[in-house]
Amino acid sequence: MPTAHGNWFTQLTGWAESDYASTQARLLNQVEDGRWLRHAGTGRRVDMGVLRLPTLQQLRQEMAAAGHPPAPRPLRVTVQRGDAISLHQDPTLAGALIQAASQFNLLEMTGPERTPEHGITAYLHDPTQGPACAMACGGGTVWRNYLVPLDDFGDLRTPESDDAPRGCRGQTQAQQLDALAGLHAALQQVQDRPGAAPGPRLWTLRNGYALFGPGQVQAVAELLRRFDEPALDRLRGALAIGWHQHLDVTALPLPWPATLPQVCQAYCSALPVAYNRRADATLADWEPLARLVLDASYEATLRAATLQARAGGSATVVLTLVGGGVFGNPRPWILAAIDRALQAVAGEGLDVRINSFGPPPQDLLDLVGRWQRH
Repeated sequence: MPTAHGNWFTQLTGWAESDYASTQARLLNQVEDGRWLRHAGTGRRVDMGVLRLPTLQQLRQEMAAAGHPPAPRPLRVTVQRGDAISLHQDPTLAGALIQAASQFNLLEMTGPERTPEHGITAYLHDPTQGPACAMACGGGTVWRNYLVPLDDFGDLRTPESDDAPRGCRGQTQAQQLDALAGLHAALQQVQDRPGAAPGPRLWTLRNGYALFGPGQVQAVAELLRRFDEPALDRLRGALAIGWHQHLDVTALPLPWPATLPQVCQAYCSALPVAYNRRADATLADWEPLARLVLDASYEATLRAATLQARAGGSATVVLTLVGGGVFGNPRPWILAAIDRALQAVAGEGLDVRINSFGPPPQDLLDLVGRWQRH
């Protein structure tokens, strides 16, 4: 339970969430100085943080511009036991970057039919890691669902968002962020013949879920098999993650302390393999694109953590097994992506903790053991 009262939204705002338009209007009246959410009753302010949607390529460029560390320092790689709420409450993780499993719109939908209009209070009824992370930093979730200025994110939006009026705030069924948009555009450019009209979309993003029709997964897999490794790596660079910085942790027992602890969060998704039964695809069909997405998500998270540490912030990052469980990505793909990402930032001295709610599986222990012997 993230709060003493259960209804975390009411504790945060001073009133119960209702229909989208009314809720958004009330929230806008409680925003102060651009990023603070004021409680309607007590006046207590919560930092909603600073949201970025950087691509992996942007993070690589920012690291290159920052130069190399004075002396390489080994990574510290361990398993961190515990649930997502307790991680955010842990004082030793203050300032850490915590990876959260989400959809590609940086929200937490229980299925592709759920829209931002369904609200965020109901995250309480989803026992998985991502919604728990979202509730742990409730102000940030309010921002991403109701208040995010979509114009700030350029092409990293769903195609329908182009029809939205300028200055729109908040995500709705008709206008959403899309961390997969850059990768789709890069692949579409390869598929389409020069000078020809754009072909059909390679997949559809519905409320953060990448959905494929019959034959589409196989077509993308065939497209990817044409690429050599440097070209595949350029495609990885087109994927974005939601990097939400300077978030107040609100999943704390009442009464709250005078100053709330802060963390940063990385909202990452994977292909929803198990949700795509219409695609009629085998795991071998899924593997090229699904693993590319996992590779990019983990590398982007660790590069964001590196940039945070180089800027004088915490060097601790907590990873989760994005894409496992109900999403249906095999654990060997996930662990291979983590291993690859660790290699990309080897020498940066990060404290990398891989979260396991229950007893860690042996293959995860094996991965951690290899890095502890480096």
